[in-house]
Amino acid sequence: MNDIAIIVPSLDPDKNLNMVVDGMSAAGFENIIIVDDGSDEDHKGPFRKAVEEHPGCTLLVHEVNRGKGCALKTAFSYILENMPHIAGAITIDGDGQHAPEDSVRVAEEMKRQPDNIVFGSRTFKEENVPFTNKMGNKITAGIFKLFFGMDLKDAQTGLRGFPRKYLKALTEVEGERYEYESNMLMYMSENKIPYSEVEIKTVYSEDNSGSHFNKWTDSIRIYKPILAKATSLKYVASSVAAAVVDLTAFTILNSIFKNVANIWIQTFLTTGIARLISATFNFTVNYKWVFKSEESGAKSAVKYAITALLHYGVAYVLCTLVFALAAKAGIVGFGRTILKLLVDVLLYVVTYKVQQIWVFKKP
Repeated sequence: MNDIAIIVPSLDPDKNLNMVVDGMSAAGFENIIIVDDGSDEDHKGPFRKAVEEHPGCTLLVHEVNRGKGCALKTAFSYILENMPHIAGAITIDGDGQHAPEDSVRVAEEMKRQPDNIVFGSRTFKEENVPFTNKMGNKITAGIFKLFFGMDLKDAQTGLRGFPRKYLKALTEVEGERYEYESNMLMYMSENKIPYSEVEIKTVYSEDNSGSHFNKWTDSIRIYKPILAKATSLKYVASSVAAAVVDLTAFTILNSIFKNVANIWIQTFLTTGIARLISATFNFTVNYKWVFKSEESGAKSAVKYAITALLHYGVAYVLCTLVFALAAKAGIVGFGRTILKLLVDVLLYVVTYKVQQIWVFKKP
């Protein structure tokens, strides 16, 4: 294991840090890089002990706490500048969550798949796993699969193996704290970097007391860049807002034109005016915020108008047919609003893809 470096970011460590370093050394890892991320004087002892007892251990120090992302980037830069013999690096947590044999398995997978970033993925099947940790990971993994196409069993694992050729680029990924790891995954997705997973143990010793992860503030840091970057997520928000505008206008108009006898004319007036109001709102939000189009507003507006007219035509026919059937069933008033919402949901996915590929396509 002399060509694989182990990176251990740590803040105010307890006895677990020395247990981790001892375990990695015993597993055959000769190059261990510990990053002291601004620990106070009362917690310097474990760092000194690790360096004194392990000649292959390198200590890098941040004078103030800068975050896990900065700690990882500091270690990546050190490897690139000072360790030419290192073929790759494995990051682990310093609180004892990762068994040495699992790091060995990641290293072996790195040798089998030298172009892959390797994730040590937990199964969360053990009874001692906190429910919030299990659900948080499932939600994060689901988000990355749905919106970024990454099928990861464990999107929040701290045990990851990185080939040397990716380290330079990873030092340039945005983020200083826990959000860095979310940005890293999105960078991998954008650049189609291959990855693989190996199953590892799920370890939560002493209720995970050695971790400095704050479930609230750090969760916000993790999800904020995901929400900001996922176009489809922003499209969901834009569509929901436009739907509220559309349905509110439709409900008001439905009351105004309720005495129009011809169902086709009534539907045209209520759905048409409501759609004009909501479409104007939706185009402005999508153009400026969701897709951040680089085309002229006029050109995008024309294509959006064509799409909106086609959308409205299909919606108009479907709504009219549904409303006619609903009238026979005695469904009136707000019930029609619910039926219109169902029709809109059916057309949602198609409209999104058309806007993404054609209306707001970047040149």
